[in-house]
Amino acid sequence: MHLGGLAELPSRETPLYISEQISTRVGLDLTIHLPKGATVQTPLEPGLLNNEGRVAKVSDRAAPGLLVFDRQVDLPAGRVLQADYEKFQTFARKADTLLHRDVVITLPAR
Repeated sequence: MHLGGLAELPSRETPLYISEQISTRVGLDLTIHLPKGATVQTPLEPGLLNNEGRVAKVSDRAAPGLLVFDRQVDLPAGRVLQADYEKFQTFARKADTLLHRDVVITLPAR
């Protein structure tokens, strides 16, 4: 999911309408069982972004032998007023960065 596409214009002269067809509520809870000796190298910092009821949340975590992706995005239908568009742009861009970060896993030497 990429939210940045909703905030591509430098500014708006009319409100941004997030229609029912675009609105979404998505959750991901994926547990990956890693090969024996594999380690997650990426620091899995949690993140929570909120913009007028629009939410992007990442609670990824690692445990011995496990990598858990725990993510939620809530983008309800509604309008983003011109005066609020810059804050929405910041939210969308930061959400994309948070949701699409690389996770590096090191496998044991053979």
